[in-house]
Amino acid sequence: MDLTKNAELMLKRNYPKIATKLYGTGILKKQKFTLNNNAQRFAFATLGDAITYAVAVYKKKLSDINLVEEAEMKAMIIDYAMNQAKDVRTDVTSMEGLVQKLATVCLNLQNNSAKHNEAETASGGSIARYTPTPTKLSDILIVTNDNVKSYLLNSFLANTFHNEGIDLTNHIVSFDDMGGVYKITEEVTVTSSDVEKMQAYGDYQIAVGDTIPVDTVLTFEPPKDGGFYNNTTPKFKEIKPDNDLFAVVLDINAIRYKRYTKDMLKEPFYNGEFDEVTYWVHYYSMKAISPFYNKVVIKGSQN
Repeated sequence: MDLTKNAELMLKRNYPKIATKLYGTGILKKQKFTLNNNAQRFAFATLGDAITYAVAVYKKKLSDINLVEEAEMKAMIIDYAMNQAKDVRTDVTSMEGLVQKLATVCLNLQNNSAKHNEAETASGGSIARYTPTPTKLSDILIVTNDNVKSYLLNSFLANTFHNEGIDLTNHIVSFDDMGGVYKITEEVTVTSSDVEKMQAYGDYQIAVGDTIPVDTVLTFEPPKDGGFYNNTTPKFKEIKPDNDLFAVVLDINAIRYKRYTKDMLKEPFYNGEFDEVTYWVHYYSMKAISPFYNKVVIKGSQN
């Protein structure tokens, strides 16, 4: 590691699998909503009704934040599993085979082994190679879809956890759809037809001519036309497994997540011309996957 070089270049050279836009540093995020006093006077009978409505809008924005954070977290885990994880097992052709493989993986992760982490990639391969990271049964997390979860809860694997005093339902995170999140694969220049939809999904600062860089993650499907397509070829891909026979088994400590929400509701701005009040919600969010903890990906070989 050459400490005389530029710090950013040094990090990119020695931590190539960590320093990415998807599972990298945290960012400041914003939400905005505007309430019109005149509209509230016409629509509500009492001042209390108007206040209730304003509070409900604020709660809705907080709910939107939670939905976006969940989608980004799912995308981060699935993308890491599909592109960065070292231990990937694909010889699964049925739900029974998936459960059997999951049972084997749960045993593997409890061993004092370096086979199931990516520690060597995080240090350029010189420091952390052969770093064993055993995972306790109570720290195992399974990320999969609802079909696999419902099958698991009626399997012998659930009894194995139960015998150790562990409720398996608390160790499975499942989704009805493992996709629904998209990653930019080619630089996008925003057009006028893109702006309306992106603003509708909360990106109120987007403007014509803006550039969306490669590896940016969108929690909604990009517009069908405009800058997101090169003729008919999309400049993005959906982050999604090939089929339902899919599970990521990892140490819960591998997921690093911080969200700072103190003083998130900023002082509102009043526009006297239209009698409108605009509110901003600012919060800091950081998501990361640590390569120093165990992860195993199980993929089905057919639908």
